[in-house]
This record gives sequence, C-alpha cells and structure tokens, in this order.
Amino acid sequence: MKHPAAALLGMLFCLPCAAVWAQTPQAGFIGVYSHRSVDSVVSLAVLPDHTFCLSAIAGAMDIHSPGKWEQSGKDQNGIRLKFTRTSRFPSRFVVYAEKPGNPTGKKTLKPELRINTAAFSTLQRDVVFGSSNSPQTPADMAPFFSPQQNGFSAHETLPLKHRYLFFGYPRREGGWQITRFDIGRPRDHVWINMSEEAMQDQQSWEGRFQNGKLLMIGSEMYGNHTSMGKPDPLSAKEVNEIRKHCTGLEHPPGLTLIRPQAEYPANSLPDKPALFGRDEDYGEAAHAPEAVFHIE
Repeated sequence: MKHPAAALLGMLFCLPCAAVWAQTPQAGFIGVYSHRSVDSVVSLAVLPDHTFCLSAIAGAMDIHSPGKWEQSGKDQNGIRLKFTRTSRFPSRFVVYAEKPGNPTGKKTLKPELRINTAAFSTLQRDVVFGSSNSPQTPADMAPFFSPQQNGFSAHETLPLKHRYLFFGYPRREGGWQITRFDIGRPRDHVWINMSEEAMQDQQSWEGRFQNGKLLMIGSEMYGNHTSMGKPDPLSAKEVNEIRKHCTGLEHPPGLTLIRPQAEYPANSLPDKPALFGRDEDYGEAAHAPEAVFHIE
C-alpha cells in the first residue's frame, strides 16, 4: 500500500529514474518523512539522486518545492546532511499570459490582470506595481495594500492596458528592487501570482540522521530542532511520480509563462495610495472582492 505522504508528494510534484534507482546505493535516510503540528503538515521525500521534494501546508501557504541534499560528514551525532532548496521559477513574481485568440468562439471580455492577492498578502505585502508602454519605470508605481491593512480579498483584477508590467519590493540596503515583464502584444488575460519557492531559492538547513531518525536543524520551515521520525521506503514508481511534478514545471492549459525581462534597483518611488486598500470600518475595497479574509 502506498504511503499517504508519498501519495501526496506524487500528486503534487520529471525524470525517468528506474535506472538511477537500480544503480544508486540506498542510504538509510532515503525515503519519505512526514511531520504534523498544530498549524502545518510537512512531507519530505529524500531521493537517491541527491534531490528532495518538499510539500508543506502551513497556514495560508501551500508549498511544493524541489531541492538538493548532500552528505557533509559523520560523527557521534550521526550522519550530517545539508538540504538546499531550488526554484523552478525565474522570479518571485509569476506572470502567466493567456495565448492570443479565442479558440472557443465565445465572446471575449475586456483584457484583465487577474491577481492572486491572497498570495501577495501572505508572502509580499509591501509589493508595489505599475504598468506602461515604455520600458522605463512608470511614475504611478503603487502598493497593492495599505501599511496597516489586515483585510484582504482572495483575488483582485485590474484593466490590462500596457505592454510592460513592473513589480517592486523593498531592498534590505534601502530603495527598491524592480522586476520588469514584457508581455508583448495585448493578451486576453494575464494571471499574476507569487512564488514562495523562488523567494526561498538557495535557503539551506542541516539535518542529522541518527538511530534511524532524521532531525532537522536551523530551518524556518522546521524550527530549530524538529524530529521527522523514521523514513518510509519509496518504490521506483513512487519516485517517478514525485519527480514528475517536483522537478518539472507544468503550465496551466492555454497559458504561457512570461519570464522577467529585467531586474534592477530603484532609489525611490512616489508615494501613491494602495490599489486594493480596504476601509476596515466600512468593509469597502478599491475593487469589489470575491471573498474577504483577515490576517491578524
């Protein structure tokens, strides 16, 4: 019977691996681990080709991410492992464009930017956005949300009028980091999302495998010391299923992933009102939401 954590990873996470599986020695820590807490469920598949697949549901975040592991030593405390996350996305800002044309023959609505504001409110609440037909940073870059806002809609829309889309977030050293996308000719619709995976690219933490159990150390995901317990074995078929969805990037049907054209710093941006700021007293939004949730 397939282990539930392996089934979850297989559904969520592309490489044929039967030959690799047959040729790679099976270390004792290879397998799938699962950990549950009050507010999170985590599955970690450690695979024999020095890759891993992480699946986690933590609060409002649903995380599925690949990574690489290496054995860094062995001592009286067990086998030392280093886990490093990698990203399938080229930017923390994810832009999908609907392909031009209307193959269904149905009436096409006005082009829109469809924004997953639930993801932005969780991962990058201080994001700013603007658009223009010029590649120069527009003067109307504005935040999605108000600084003290704690009520958010799950999705919002904006008119799609321009060729270039700009996103920004504060840099640690001051100023702003700007990412520019060129969507080319007008599209029917553009979907905008955030990638937790890209934000955590190259994040690493240590693991210790001792007495048949894996202990995670120094990870924001796992806390300072979290026991993942013993691994459940994985068949070659299960490894194939996990890798298919973990290392490959499957695009939604009819959509094209738009890669960022440029990333650059900006010293300052004009102070503009929030695009989706909410009046908490009256429950009003700049744009009517489909659903509203609050973050304390």
